[in-house]
Amino acid sequence: MRISRPNSSVGQLDSTNGAPATTSNGTPQVPVLSFKSPGTITRFLDMYRQLLATQRDGARQITHLNEEIGEVQRHIGDREAEITRLEAELARTRQDAERAGQVLQVKTAERDGLVIAHKETSDQTEDLRHLLQLIAPDRLEEVEESQRQTPPQGQPAYPATPNVPPAPAGDRPVAGADAPRTAPARA
Repeated sequence: MRISRPNSSVGQLDSTNGAPATTSNGTPQVPVLSFKSPGTITRFLDMYRQLLATQRDGARQITHLNEEIGEVQRHIGDREAEITRLEAELARTRQDAERAGQVLQVKTAERDGLVIAHKETSDQTEDLRHLLQLIAPDRLEEVEESQRQTPPQGQPAYPATPNVPPAPAGDRPVAGADAPRTAPARA
């Protein structure tokens, strides 16, 4: 706002008795405060102080908002980096799942083939058993008995020894003729 200085002869109070200045025909003029009056200067100084305070507050708010914007931008950057990492991990997981799916297909096909072969073997075994019942029932019984006593592959021939706590010293057998003998180690 530009303030132009008015004519110094207009609106000033008379310096002798404080009466308003008059025009050339003697009529009093409406008093107007001069820019040089103490009240006007005080008001202008107050306005200037308020404008300075507003300017400082505005600058402080701008600085604070810039800091908050920077913090939000850093947060967004961190989240974008996290999204990138998760997307890469998701891609690796998807590849692992695809490979596992391929392995699953192979294993399933292998299992299905074994099931079919097992069914065929079971059918052939049952047919042969019926035949042996007719021609050699005694031998068939011997074979089945020996099969029942033979443990399946991958299992121990004898059950594992249970965890039995040692007997007290007074109840332990004395080494001698009645002591159990240890089977010789196989070569």
